[in-house]
Parts: sequence; C-alpha cells; structure tokens
Amino acid sequence: YATWNPLERTAATYSEANLKVVSTSSAAPYNMTSTIQFPTTGKWYCEVEGIKGASNPAIGMGNNIPSDQFAMYRTSGVYLNGGISGIASSGTPATWTTGDIIGIAYDASAGTLSFYKNGTLQSGGFTSIPATGYFVAVRADSASGDGGYLNCGQRPFAYTPPTGYVRLNKVMCIWMQLHIQAQVHLYQ
Repeated sequence: YATWNPLERTAATYSEANLKVVSTSSAAPYNMTSTIQFPTTGKWYCEVEGIKGASNPAIGMGNNIPSDQFAMYRTSGVYLNGGISGIASSGTPATWTTGDIIGIAYDASAGTLSFYKNGTLQSGGFTSIPATGYFVAVRADSASGDGGYLNCGQRPFAYTPPTGYVRLNKVMCIWMQLHIQAQVHLYQ
C-alpha cells in the first residue's frame, strides 16, 4: 500500500507508519507525495483525511520531479492546476477543513480526476490529464501545519469508492497491468 514518501519532502513530519504527514515550513518542494504512482490506465481511488494548518492546503495528485506539477482540490473550494499542459478544470467544489475525508477518483484511461468530500461527489473536476507519473499529493505552499492521513485501502475506506474504481496499492497496480496485457494477447 502507498504511504507518504519522506524522501520527497523533508520539510514535514511523518508519523503513523508514514500514513500521516504535516508540513513544518513553507519551503519547496510544496507537494508531499505518496510512494506509489497512479498507473497510466485503469480507475483508481484513495482517501485523504485533510489537516488544515494556517494556510490553504490542497489535496489531489502531483509530483515534484522533473518539475512542480499538480491537479488539486483546495480547502477554499477551488480547483488548483499547475504545470500540467492541456489540463482543464470546471465546477466549484465545497470548502473543506481538518477532519474532512477527501476521496480522489482518478480514471487514468479517460484522463479525468474527480473529488469527493465526505462521500459526496463534488462539482466538476479535471479532464484531459495526460497519463504520466503522478502521485497522490497534499500541497502546502504557504505555511506549516498542513497535511493529511493517507488511506489507499490498507484499512477500510470511510466511504464507498465509485463503481469500477479500485484501491491504489501495488498488488492492484500489477494485477491491472497483467489483465491489460492478457487482453491485448487475446485480441492478437
């Protein structure tokens, strides 16, 4: 199962077997990312229980290498896009705060990213996301105290995932790749 990656951002405190991360400063890199990338095909789901410090953190997907890229849902109720070419967002989600469970539903095959707040689908989301190298991420770019508890299925989800979405863990990622390869061979 994915955990937060303590090698990715050092300006943070990691605890509870790296399932909890809280920023300790506003130093770059701003994204605190998971240890497992979203695969480039399939439908993937995970949850992050938000921790809001003094700023306006965001939860979603992103990376720090080769550059700062992200598609996220900010506490103030807006979608935040940075550095991902061609991506589009729409809708106005509800605000969220500490303790709210943010569900992340990424359809890599369709290039869409949807968010749930406490089990309720939020308005809009992201489309036209290129299928390449993104991780579950929390963004804390202006203060300390922001973070989240990550759940990729290592414990029961707080809310039922959308139909057809599977938990983000290494076993499911490998199974999906093998399933896709088997389908390709059947059609040849």
